Amino acid sequence: MNRHGKQSYVALGLMSGTSLDGIDAALLETDGNQVLDLGPCLTIPYPEYFRQQLAEEVRRAGISGRLTDNRDLVRSLTEFHIEAVFELLGQVPKGSKWGKPDVLGFHGHTTLHRPQSGITQQIGDAQLLANRSQLKVVSNFRKNDVAMGGEGAPLVPIYHAAMCMN
Repeated sequence: MNRHGKQSYVALGLMSGTSLDGIDAALLETDGNQVLDLGPCLTIPYPEYFRQQLAEEVRRAGISGRLTDNRDLVRSLTEFHIEAVFELLGQVPKGSKWGKPDVLGFHGHTTLHRPQSGITQQIGDAQLLANRSQLKVVSNFRKNDVAMGGEGAPLVPIYHAAMCMN
């Protein structure tokens, strides 16, 4: 139970946006319906060589319409996300509620997104992330939303609601 008398969970979220600038990582406490508390966060820039590799893959996928099959790129992206998890958790004071998240949300990186055609792909290895972080990982957020006729941004309304809380 938290200070609001509700069962709560600590979630660590990871995002790599279309700007290709790096990874945003944030901790929050939720009861599953509302954000109860905002924790530490950070942004880790990608090294320039990786930004260029990722940008080239996004460009190639956009032109060809083919899904990414570059396993080295997927692994590298995942390794950068693993580093972000450990860096963020390393900034958390020992014994704080933020130290052992209940769940890790992993967006990966979108390489191809054509929701009007029912196509979307986010790269990243959720199993590798789970194995290395020893956390429960939830991923592949867009695919089901697109399959249900959405634009592939199922978390945007939740984000907007959370922002209005503050």
